Amino acid sequence: HVFHDDKCNPSKGSQIVLSEMSSGNTYIALGGGGCSKVCASESNVATSIRLPFLSYECPSDFDPKLSDTNTYPDLTRMGTVTTPVIDVMRQMGDKHGWDHIIIVSGDRGKYKDLAEERLKNFEELRFTSEYKSAEEDNWQSIQQVM
Repeated sequence: HVFHDDKCNPSKGSQIVLSEMSSGNTYIALGGGGCSKVCASESNVATSIRLPFLSYECPSDFDPKLSDTNTYPDLTRMGTVTTPVIDVMRQMGDKHGWDHIIIVSGDRGKYKDLAEERLKNFEELRFTSEYKSAEEDNWQSIQQVM
């Protein structure tokens, strides 16, 4: 078993796969991938080198094309689609009297697009919402967003 962290970066994920394959190691499949963008990128690389790709996630909430077996013929996803979570939030909001949601994340550069998409989702569900982020390795920064 070989483990690498692609840090949810499609370029880094593809680079890792290509580097490992060119190192002379023999692989029978590619496993992992938890971010939809990385899954799309690594799936294309895996297909081009005829390597099956098994993902524990790749939920495809933000890229429904991942379900297209013509585009991604060698991608097998085993994770859970999380799209219904947004609707559950509305139900919980109604039950508990929530009208405002604050999204808190780590590295803004990494999570900003996802957070902004969720802000739109919450607005569509009649929540007011805001987004805050903290530097993951800075305790004072984390405390400031709480």
